[in-house]
Amino acid sequence: MIRNLPLLFLGLVLFTSACQKEKTNTDPQPKPSLEGRWIWQHAVITRYDVNNEVIQTTPQAAAPGATYLDINGETLQRFLPDGTALTPPLNYVQDGSTIYYDRARAILTIVDLTSRELTLHAEGEFIPGRGHTNTDTYYSR
Repeated sequence: MIRNLPLLFLGLVLFTSACQKEKTNTDPQPKPSLEGRWIWQHAVITRYDVNNEVIQTTPQAAAPGATYLDINGETLQRFLPDGTALTPPLNYVQDGSTIYYDRARAILTIVDLTSRELTLHAEGEFIPGRGHTNTDTYYSR
């Protein structure tokens, strides 16, 4: 009987470890913050005709020392690398993935938001007889 005690103990350990639930991290990851400084990387400008057919797609690379977008809880503002403001602070409201700014006359859609990257989509106003232009702008921190 004493010889079988280690074997019995081993069986008991294996049985209890096999029956334990695997712990998983069920805590949701916090949503990345829109707030902060976003450095412009590049943009893609797409022109459409009156039938909503693509006429031209133009990538636009960022110049060295590109501008940046500063977003806080109430305003967004574009700056030159040296801190010179290109726009006044514009009040904005975020509703899900939509950002309304400039007294809700301008709309941006958040296409992608991670802790390091932001992609914003701006849909241009349709002009009868001319079509419209959309811009996807890519930022990083």
